[in-house]
Amino acid sequence: MKDRPNLYLIEEEMYKDEKIKYIAGIDEVGRGCLAGPLCVGIVIFPKTYRNDLIDDSKKLSLKKRQILAKQIKENALYHSTIFIGEKTIDKINIKNAAKEGMKTLIKQCPFPKEETLFLLDYEKIEEAGYKTISYVKGDARVFSIAGASIIAKVERDEYMDKLDSLYPQYFFKKHKGYPTPLHMQCLHKYGIIPNLYRLSYKPVIDVLNESKIMQN
Repeated sequence: MKDRPNLYLIEEEMYKDEKIKYIAGIDEVGRGCLAGPLCVGIVIFPKTYRNDLIDDSKKLSLKKRQILAKQIKENALYHSTIFIGEKTIDKINIKNAAKEGMKTLIKQCPFPKEETLFLLDYEKIEEAGYKTISYVKGDARVFSIAGASIIAKVERDEYMDKLDSLYPQYFFKKHKGYPTPLHMQCLHKYGIIPNLYRLSYKPVIDVLNESKIMQN
């Protein structure tokens, strides 16, 4: 890939600290969606593992993400994903939902906390007893964060594909819950599905208000 940054550099620098034995990358997917959960992923690769195809999930095709997700899970020392549901997102907002997901994955990580460094995409989290560092656009700069973005993206896409089979008129398989023109057309035509949409998001609020006006 032309002009692609070296995703290994940051972790190679971190491993120079002899106290650091494991580096965990954490990222979330689905922040801008109107429907479906947020998915947060964590990946810890072996120190010497390399895979030059791994990159920010947004830059990869569906097929490449699926292949890489399988490779990541086969080669990682540890990996996990967690879903944060729509009701929680509405209650505490998307930023705090992402942070809560990251905190949960940090606490669930089975490796010794004094030997593990957690690298986060964008969000800054100070969790007592754990070492964390945040990177803006970390999924495009840090190897393990990119890996986490891929498994989270694939897990969430598979979830939305299942919703597509339940609600085919909404075409979730195509837009994955993001506010594309097609998705908005479906919303205006069929309305909001209870317990599936993020009711605190403005496009959803607008559709609900439109429905109320039409009923009056």
